[in-house]
Amino acid sequence: MTTEKQHEPFWCPIKVRFGDVDPAGVVYYPSFMDYFHVALEEFMENGLKLPYPELIRKDRMGFPTVRVECNFTRPVRYGDELAIRVWISRLGGASAVFEFEARKKGNVCARATLTKVALDLDKWKPMVMPGHIREALEKFLEPPEAESD
Repeated sequence: MTTEKQHEPFWCPIKVRFGDVDPAGVVYYPSFMDYFHVALEEFMENGLKLPYPELIRKDRMGFPTVRVECNFTRPVRYGDELAIRVWISRLGGASAVFEFEARKKGNVCARATLTKVALDLDKWKPMVMPGHIREALEKFLEPPEAESD
């Protein structure tokens, strides 16, 4: 495996909807988890060419989140348009660490790290990631970088 980038960065556009904001007019923080999951599904389908519904139905594999870390750096409001970048920072035998960076007009608004585990949906137990899935994820593997704005 090489540490050189093997792809173009994956970005997912998200438009902030009325139901995403709190009475103060800013995005309610749990909405970011929804945004990150939308970005994950788009990343799987369009970046990795592995549609998430197929993983669930055909491969009988899920990718539940077992750990979340998120930092919010700027407010996001109703009507704002975000671009969310997705990549992999660590790949284990049965787990992957997904990184998300939400930007508004080029400025970072939130960063999140989600650890996900490959789960056999029939046995409901962690499983070794199938080779084709691991190979697809490796293309977006980037070593962790120091945080900066």
